Amino acid sequence: MWSTSYPTSTPTQVDGKTYDYVIVGGGTAGCLLAARLSEDTDVSVLVLEKGHVKDNLVSRIPLLSQNMFLGDPLQVQSTRWSEPIPEANGRRTRIWTSEGIGGATSINAMLMTRGCRADYVAWSEDLGLSDWGWEQVEPYFRKIENAVDYPESEARGHSGKIVHDLVIVFS
Repeated sequence: MWSTSYPTSTPTQVDGKTYDYVIVGGGTAGCLLAARLSEDTDVSVLVLEKGHVKDNLVSRIPLLSQNMFLGDPLQVQSTRWSEPIPEANGRRTRIWTSEGIGGATSINAMLMTRGCRADYVAWSEDLGLSDWGWEQVEPYFRKIENAVDYPESEARGHSGKIVHDLVIVFS
């Protein structure tokens, strides 16, 4: 199912080389983009990630992978705070981020959800971001996902690289 390890290179191994695409950040989006670009064998792709690679079995299993509270200081960053939130009496909230392959997905248990349709509509209509309307982004959700538990759904993708599967906690 998975390769035995993630490919890594030292800075000296890539120094002076030319790449067709350089992607900064090995989070979900960066890795997905690199995989898509790499499908063209005529181009070279370099992913730069300043965090480390947590390459063990647990790091690849949804729900077990999150290590936010395991005190892994090389990966989890909890020193960032939001701006004051007027609706919360000016309080700020901690923003959990991650540095490493997988990005924030590595601390949110590898769970992926689509945003709420109303948010995309608001971005499009209220903020004038017409390229971010639901009708514009929804086809891309379908393109990247493989909804194995919804084989008949026309609203879900079935050939993408991100497996969308139901998680059964209790049966």
